[in-house]
Amino acid sequence: MNTALDLYALLPALYRIKDEERTGALRALLRILQAQADHVRRNIDDLYDDFFIETCAPWVVPYIGDLVANNPIYEVPGTPTRRADVARTLHYRHGKGTQRVLEQLARDVTGWSAHVVAFFELLEWTQNVNHTRLQVGTVDVRDEEKLDRFDGPFDSIAHTVDVRPPAQASGWHNVPNTGFFLWRLRSHRLPNVQPRQAANGFGWHVSTLGNPAPLFHLPAAFGTRALTREDDVEAPIRPFALNRHKTSYYGENLSLAIYKDGSNAPVPADALCTMDLRDWRRPAAGKVGIDARTGRISFPLGEEAVSLIVNHVYGFSGDMGGGPYDRDSTIVVSTPDTAVIDAAAHPTLQDAIDAALALQTANVAVTISDNRTYSGDLVIPVGAKALTIQAESTFRPTLIGDITVEGTDLASALTLSGLLISGGVQVEGRLALLKLLHTTLVPGRTLGEDGAPLEAHLPSISVAPSNTRLKIELERSITGPIAAPSESLGITTHDSIIDSASQDGDGALVPALVSGTLAAVPVLSNAQRKLSVSIGQLGPRTIALPVPQSLTQLASAMQTAIRALSAAPEHTHAIVAATGDTLVLLGGDGTRVRVTVATGDATTAGELKLDVASSRDTLAHLGSIRETIEIGAAPELDVIADEQPPETIAFNQPADLGAARDELAQALQNAAIDADVILAGERLLVVPATQAIRFAPSVNDRVTVRALGLASACAAIAGDPAGITAGPAVTLNETTLLGRVFVRQIEASNSIFDAPVIAQRRQTGCVRFSYVAPHSQLPRRFRCQPDADLRVEPAFTTRRYGDPAYAQLSLACMQEIRRGADDGSEMGAFHFLMQPQRETNLRVRLDEYLPFGLDAALIYVT
Repeated sequence: MNTALDLYALLPALYRIKDEERTGALRALLRILQAQADHVRRNIDDLYDDFFIETCAPWVVPYIGDLVANNPIYEVPGTPTRRADVARTLHYRHGKGTQRVLEQLARDVTGWSAHVVAFFELLEWTQNVNHTRLQVGTVDVRDEEKLDRFDGPFDSIAHTVDVRPPAQASGWHNVPNTGFFLWRLRSHRLPNVQPRQAANGFGWHVSTLGNPAPLFHLPAAFGTRALTREDDVEAPIRPFALNRHKTSYYGENLSLAIYKDGSNAPVPADALCTMDLRDWRRPAAGKVGIDARTGRISFPLGEEAVSLIVNHVYGFSGDMGGGPYDRDSTIVVSTPDTAVIDAAAHPTLQDAIDAALALQTANVAVTISDNRTYSGDLVIPVGAKALTIQAESTFRPTLIGDITVEGTDLASALTLSGLLISGGVQVEGRLALLKLLHTTLVPGRTLGEDGAPLEAHLPSISVAPSNTRLKIELERSITGPIAAPSESLGITTHDSIIDSASQDGDGALVPALVSGTLAAVPVLSNAQRKLSVSIGQLGPRTIALPVPQSLTQLASAMQTAIRALSAAPEHTHAIVAATGDTLVLLGGDGTRVRVTVATGDATTAGELKLDVASSRDTLAHLGSIRETIEIGAAPELDVIADEQPPETIAFNQPADLGAARDELAQALQNAAIDADVILAGERLLVVPATQAIRFAPSVNDRVTVRALGLASACAAIAGDPAGITAGPAVTLNETTLLGRVFVRQIEASNSIFDAPVIAQRRQTGCVRFSYVAPHSQLPRRFRCQPDADLRVEPAFTTRRYGDPAYAQLSLACMQEIRRGADDGSEMGAFHFLMQPQRETNLRVRLDEYLPFGLDAALIYVT
């Protein structure tokens, strides 16, 4: 609306002429009056606009909401604003209590796919002839579609009554119960992807990394349909639904399409055959096998594909790591100071990078505008430039290979944006900044066909010790371990995951106290035979020893005595073992052991050579518990000593752990590696003489190292992969760290440390609103967990990278962590999703819109 008001122009022309002939005093006076009149006019216009929710000022929104009795809710990214929520109130009221409006409410206030089920409609009861319910009755065992949906969100089979309170997995089917099925995972569409061929030659993995990846469905806009159907939700594709309703999921512009050998048309839908390909089978002639649960494709004998292009949809919790989501705000564009080149204009990605670095401008960028797979190692001599390698918004290319960055100037910088990288980044020279923005460096570097990381012993980011001026920044990124020198300028993270890629059954480097050389039967002169033992923060505690009959018997007696000291895991999991002529002491849970002189006995510690003067501290490799072993016919593994290149050792197939100990000891001796191999209960213990030793799978044998429980994972952050030396100072915000952390100094907020973290400097820094694993050594804490209840610990839906729910907090995770951040959201990398607030929003709305007498259960499907 035009609010301009020219008072001077309203005067008769005679007065304006006279005023111009003089000093213009009248014009100046009317200009002052006009300004005030304009203010009044605009205020009147604004008052009229404030009558309407669409045009009112932001401060008016809650007042209009109060007029229509709108209960305020949290504003959450991806959901309607407070203004829109107030605007929809009357629409919701018109259909209050109906299933259609309840579903719409759930979708709007959570941003998740939702489906509402009135469970009383699925109860078995006697039919009323005036109001028949056809779905109530015995199950039709010939209806495969209904049977496959049984006990799911779209179940249509009648159930007996369940009188328990409605919850996630029980108490559904009762007269007053209503279930709100919710899907937390989001679907992301990836067109024109190059799948990874399987080792058998006839199979393909839809995932470009070659790991199992369930296929998801990306529904079209909901439209005006009354109720949610199965093909309206962002969820994994149900194999039977894909087989029965191919036209809903398969097609050029749908959730899945397969293009074989350069064809412009997808494989016909009637040729698609759903199969279980976990053990790789071939389909019948003329068919193409597809397994929606693993994302695998199979071809018949004689009809194998030479090349394959696939359009598919994958699932993940949020917009983190490399992904085909909107990143327009982060894209580097061409300016007078920045040159941007298109990678498609050059034969290879390396050529495009070389061309960008050859330009005269200080800031250069290489943009990738497709979802292709780029294979091959990259060498990037950044020089004095700031280089960005970025994927265009809504694209996610895959880079397979290692990246070597050679910085030569303190102004040099490298930014990786929007990429999925299977490999590691090695930083050499004098790089000033390494930034990961919406990028994934695959934890474990590369994945096997079973989804397991194959190179967990190698860091994803490795910084040369001489690079002491480097800053590392992570934002909305996923990476494996980071090994950077303590003297570098630090690591800063926001909304990211750092994963050591450790797995159940991995071994670990643990502090060990090794005695000096002893006789086969030690002689103890003091009749009391006492030792003072401290483990971690516990101690000193005194133990009494028997008269030694042998070194082995003495070790067993010491272990029994230490384990009996208390119920703390530092004591109950302690290990005392004997080598040929030494004693080795390990504290439970990886804590350090110290032995001092006991009161009344000044000789025993010295005679057992466990005193400070005679003993030594080292890092021993403790394997995981193994009662039986199953390895290949020609076992071998790689040994890494003091971060030297891996050395492959081979040995004969052992029959049991005792034989494995002998074989491994002989193999280490043949490789000139000085270490003792001990059988400690049901695990192998390798105690090096001088070097820190780790084990990794060899190129030819990926099984043996894990079968023996000796696989080594890196520390999540440290100065070296083994975690022996400290890493730099870190500032961690909304970050999930899976693995040990050893750094110089730490600041952390709203983060999760699922393994012990040690900071050298504890007089400075702060850790706030975070979960910190027991036995950590940190500066002051503020409202961290666990507090009084040591049972509080994070629980994840899955810790394996590549699974859709990777690093997502489990529904069983305690509320102290799920709502433990400073704003009441969850701790860790997915803090930005504000999932607890979404749930609260729905419960607030249900109090208002759910019909009286009904009980609601929020049931999470993903």
